[in-house]
Amino acid sequence: MKHLLDFYRVRFVIAFATQVQYRVSSAIWLLATALRPLISIAVWSAVVQAQGGNVGGYNTSILAGYFMIAMLVDYVTHTWVYEQFEWRVHEGYFSPLLLRPIHPIHDDVAQNITYKILMLIVVIPVTILLLIVFHPLLRLSLLAGLAFGLALLQAFVLRFLVE
Repeated sequence: MKHLLDFYRVRFVIAFATQVQYRVSSAIWLLATALRPLISIAVWSAVVQAQGGNVGGYNTSILAGYFMIAMLVDYVTHTWVYEQFEWRVHEGYFSPLLLRPIHPIHDDVAQNITYKILMLIVVIPVTILLLIVFHPLLRLSLLAGLAFGLALLQAFVLRFLVE
């Protein structure tokens, strides 16, 4: 188990360096993560205001809460394993990875976790901005919040393994 923890420690450092190396690509992903909920809320806020403050029983605060949660779900469950896996198999890089003492899935896990940690740089400020500007309505009890967090973690694991 210690060798696996050492592997993850090293892979986190390498994945962080790789993410920082591709600054433009990372900036595009960060920008997309930040703009998607902002644009959605702005558009639907305009629709709600044009309709007199209510569309289908939803007001701006409810829609802002929805798009904040959607951003969180997308952020946590997003993975790109299927793209890398297909490329590895197609180009012949997967077979040599299977000969290593540690399964290649551990490298993918480390890369995904590192990416999610780096994306917190954008997700946290965007969430705070959305809270300040749009005053989203989020009715969440402690038990529902815990269940949501557990379901979100399971969704990430399921999506990661399926891909």
